[in-house]
Amino acid sequence: MRKIICLATCIGVQSFLLLAPALAQAPSRTQVQIGPSETSQVINRASRDIRAQQRLWTGQRLRDYRYVLEVSCFCAEEVRQPVVIEVRDGIPTSYTYESTGQPANPTYFENYSTVPKLFNLVRAALYRNPNSLNVQFNPEFGYPTQITIDYSAMMADEEIYLTIRDLQPLQQ
Repeated sequence: MRKIICLATCIGVQSFLLLAPALAQAPSRTQVQIGPSETSQVINRASRDIRAQQRLWTGQRLRDYRYVLEVSCFCAEEVRQPVVIEVRDGIPTSYTYESTGQPANPTYFENYSTVPKLFNLVRAALYRNPNSLNVQFNPEFGYPTQITIDYSAMMADEEIYLTIRDLQPLQQ
């Protein structure tokens, strides 16, 4: 049985993912088990929750910001080191390793290089019908702070774990 866990600012009962960003408190955990007959209904609810968080992010009108990205995967060491990504006018402009300040290879982080790309990753994973998807959002700004994707229970080492932290708006 597959499961989708949507961590967001939610109100309602366990099987309903009703977002109320204006009533945002600390994120609360909502877990939904997906069976064959309810898959599309649950995916649609999760999709609505993700869109609501993206609207909250878009409403911030942040086009200049920086954040730290941590990737945990079965991948190269250079990818697993925390990297500071700076975005100017919605475009990633620098990638530096947090621990050394040295430049990082942008190719490794292209799919995670802006908040809109993180939302694209989450939506794409949702529609690939993953074994599990776990997303936590910042209650104030709406951007993803934790993304965990396990595409297949039958495959080893294809999981992706992302942590997005220390997001800071930048002066223009």
